[in-house]
Amino acid sequence: MTEDIEQERIKLTTANEYADYYRNELGLNVIPANTKEKTTALNTWEIFQHRPISLQVHDKWKNDNSFDQGIAMVMGKVSHHVYKKDLQFIGIDLEAIARSY
Repeated sequence: MTEDIEQERIKLTTANEYADYYRNELGLNVIPANTKEKTTALNTWEIFQHRPISLQVHDKWKNDNSFDQGIAMVMGKVSHHVYKKDLQFIGIDLEAIARSY
């Protein structure tokens, strides 16, 4: 049984593969980010909490290697997966909570 599970694991190795997985399999909006600095390459990302990022924009970011410094998942409505469209993606920034203590 363990071997079956091991064979089914998805092997992602590049930032673009992760970006595609989060977008296409989980249905999330993902944007390029600098995860060390906790910043994004976009001036504003809040619009993507309510609106899907187009495949053309997603592919442009991949072609430009924009995900190489990191990926941010936008909290909000799941946009890109037909069976999950009524779901909300919610997260908690535990690092920010830890800094407040």
